[in-house]
Amino acid sequence: MLTKGYGRAFGALAGAAALVATAACNPAASNAATAPVGAFGASGGSLMPASTRGGGGMTTFTDPTEHAFTVSVPRGWTVKSGVQRQGPLTVRPWLTATSPDGATTIALGDPSVPNFTLPGQGHAAGATVQTATGPSPVEPYENGTQFAADYAQRAWGRACQLQPAGTQAEPALTQEAQSQAARQAAAVGAKMPPRAFDGGSARFTCQAGGAAKAFGVIDVTSESAFQYAGAWNVSLLVAYSTPAASLAQTDQVARAMHQSYQVNPQWEAQLEAAARPQFAAGQQQDRANTAALTAQGERNSAMLRAQGQADQARLTANHNAFMQQQASQEASRNAAFGQQMYNKETGQQAEMRYINNQTCIRWADAAHTRCTATAGN
Repeated sequence: MLTKGYGRAFGALAGAAALVATAACNPAASNAATAPVGAFGASGGSLMPASTRGGGGMTTFTDPTEHAFTVSVPRGWTVKSGVQRQGPLTVRPWLTATSPDGATTIALGDPSVPNFTLPGQGHAAGATVQTATGPSPVEPYENGTQFAADYAQRAWGRACQLQPAGTQAEPALTQEAQSQAARQAAAVGAKMPPRAFDGGSARFTCQAGGAAKAFGVIDVTSESAFQYAGAWNVSLLVAYSTPAASLAQTDQVARAMHQSYQVNPQWEAQLEAAARPQFAAGQQQDRANTAALTAQGERNSAMLRAQGQADQARLTANHNAFMQQQASQEASRNAAFGQQMYNKETGQQAEMRYINNQTCIRWADAAHTRCTATAGN
């Protein structure tokens, strides 16, 4: 099933990451470059040279540690490989091939490249969170060409002033990684989260020790959307260092090695068989967690609805009481207002009689407050 991958991280799907196939590059020069130091830290894994067989310019190399894969390499090159296991279901094969003169190194697989967590609520950039596949740095997503440049700087930037020599998209590798991830998920019965892939490559040159050097990184990155957090990883990574004059030729050889990479079907079947019950248990736990969260959400919603209804009933009762009070006081307020207006009117009449030196000769009431006839000037 896996024909072009450099790692199986089955445990990633059980946590907050996806199946990954990673590859590496060796930043060191000369003989030290035959083992993948890892641009993100010490990679670990087994370092075992193995014999090769075949004819012509390329020969077939078989991983000696677990017989996990075969790959075509240039005849006469020193080849080392290993399979780093971060857990029973999380494995990261890697390989480095170095030319006889030590000037060129091509690497497939870097176990030091972690799965990354996207910044978000509770996950600040620069932090590290624990996942099913180990520590996960919290970093913004990088597409293929961005990660290629980042990886090159981590691998060679401290020893050499890198000069960009071109970037390009890798749509064929993007489709390859996407198809591979779908096959892996189907093989173990895992439901893949929404996931976007992006392939790219970048080349660099520099002057080191009086010689012109060249470096290349080819990769595919992918971003996954989960319910509570996002993640991204490097699905494929090929890298090389070579004399500048050999840049184009080394790039072709590196791509040919990638195309020749074949996973041992028996080895892959064992991983898949071990992964299925783990994923089934993980999915069952996920369903239980989802059901618990749903039930809690429903209880919270019911409590909020009840509280809202109680608050509305209290507001309605207060409003009705206020309106009843206003209604009961309306008659007395009207009577008081009527009396006020009457007093105002009779007061004005008395004032006018005084001004006009008049006397009231007929009153409208016994209290002599409203005059209906006057006499005088």
